[in-house]
Amino acid sequence: MRPVHLRSGLLQGHQAGDEAIRQTARLLSSIFRASDIVGRLGGDEFVVFMTGELDESEVRERGEQVCRGIELVLDDGGRTRLTASAGICISDGPMDFDSLYREADEALYQAKGDGGGTCRIR
Repeated sequence: MRPVHLRSGLLQGHQAGDEAIRQTARLLSSIFRASDIVGRLGGDEFVVFMTGELDESEVRERGEQVCRGIELVLDDGGRTRLTASAGICISDGPMDFDSLYREADEALYQAKGDGGGTCRIR
């Protein structure tokens, strides 16, 4: 897995943002299984649903791969770096979408509160 880098004198504004989203989507597709659902909620927020028999350490490793893999460098001489944080909710039983989303969102805010570029599980 290679880090995602966005750095080009030709990309500015919306073009740069669109390219960052495309590269992030490609990275997520390369990390997760074909049976996982990877989608974009909007803006810079993505969601992944993994089902089946999963070990917590496997889920954590994939979240950490996302955080390590995203290194977006803006075209400002490399002074601005964007990182990814991941919030993960693991459910052992049935859980509706709103509850899953809320738990993962709370974990995400914990990861951001830790300084960003990290992964938290609830």
